[in-house]
Amino acid sequence: MDAETKLVLVVDDNPLTARWVEGLMRRLGYEVVVAFNGEEAIHQLAAQPVETVISDVEMPVINGFDLLQFIRLRWPELPVILMSATSTAERRETARIYGAKAFLEKPVNSDQLAALIGTRTPRGDPVEGLHLFSIT
Repeated sequence: MDAETKLVLVVDDNPLTARWVEGLMRRLGYEVVVAFNGEEAIHQLAAQPVETVISDVEMPVINGFDLLQFIRLRWPELPVILMSATSTAERRETARIYGAKAFLEKPVNSDQLAALIGTRTPRGDPVEGLHLFSIT
């Protein structure tokens, strides 16, 4: 990986979702590492610097909220995007309080992810199911 390549960590216990997000990020020009639970993600984060983390919430071993809290302690400025098939106001608020950049409702679409990592969407329109937070 050269100095210009940006590395994204994708964390999801569902291999189909993880590989779909990985493929999208690669098509957008990013290098990608994949972890299938929060514990694997922590090992990946310790091994190499990443620019963004995209993580599922519901996972075995260490869930996405616990992973986010760990990241905030070690890397407070690292952008973390959480995604979940279960989107409630309470979950979105928890993600915001813990310092997520955004909370995406599954199924996630490519425009949502592209917009969040700084790549322009084809139309630039707002996308349903996208909950952005400002990190303070």
